[in-house]
Amino acid sequence: MLSQSKDIRTQLLSEYLEKKLQRKEFNGYFPSSTQKEKIFFKRSVPAEATSSEEMINLYIIHGATEYHQRQSNLPEFLIKKNSSLYNINWLDFKGHGLSSGSRGHVDSFSEYEDDLLNFLNLNFLNEGKNTAKNYLVAHSMGGLVCLKLLLEKGPQLKRQISGIILANPCIKPQIKKTPFVLQTAKLLNNLGSFGKKLKFKNTTKGIELTSDVVQAKNYDTDPLILKELSLGYLHEIIQASLEIRSLAYYIDIPCLFLFSGRDSVVDNQSGELFAKGIQENLRQIQIYPESQHDLFNDLGREKVFHDVHQWLIKKSLV
Repeated sequence: MLSQSKDIRTQLLSEYLEKKLQRKEFNGYFPSSTQKEKIFFKRSVPAEATSSEEMINLYIIHGATEYHQRQSNLPEFLIKKNSSLYNINWLDFKGHGLSSGSRGHVDSFSEYEDDLLNFLNLNFLNEGKNTAKNYLVAHSMGGLVCLKLLLEKGPQLKRQISGIILANPCIKPQIKKTPFVLQTAKLLNNLGSFGKKLKFKNTTKGIELTSDVVQAKNYDTDPLILKELSLGYLHEIIQASLEIRSLAYYIDIPCLFLFSGRDSVVDNQSGELFAKGIQENLRQIQIYPESQHDLFNDLGREKVFHDVHQWLIKKSLV
């Protein structure tokens, strides 16, 4: 009898947890800022409606060469923690993932910023009815896009964005492997659109980004990971990083910086220096000495996810 009662309680608990984890997902496209491309977005929300005052909206912004699917581990962790708390939103920048556009190329870095702003507007950030907490979660180049947008649209976004989480943001890219490409990019950039669109092979291997062999293999074999990059793409990233490097003081919303100790893609000493330029009461810096660049797909990522969850809960209670 006791065993039967225990089985019923176990079943009821399992059904309750399954119901709590149920989500509704939908995706679609919106026009790019130049009206030339279709920008893919995806949204995941609790199956059961929750008061907007209790919700946390996360906007997941991917890095260079990748797309939204590479940034799914953190949302999955947070949903398991509290599915009813989080609305999750992803996009693919033009030329990445499921968005249209010339693969691995952009004419101007500002196009990424404009498309991100349109993405936020699409999710009703500016309607004035949204009482949920809104956070940007950005990796690598995605962090650079977010920082540039905040610096240029600060007053507008500050009213809507509660904070930003930056995982190995591209404050200063490391170009150790491609000095020739860098010099060529600088030269050919002056040749106009033809020079900017010349492509070179993406030689980065997954094992250089993460110590998780499964995630590394996924990066190498995923057909939506960019295999070629244009010289203009590289030039725009470098130029954007140069433009923001001395402007940290003007960032005036809460920031959580997540830095890897073994990053071979971005120079995290420069990243830490940038972070420390933000007012102390607005920034928190976490360093993971054994992690590589792809922090959310690396070994030990559960510790990172826990830190992110704790920061979000703490900031959302303020």
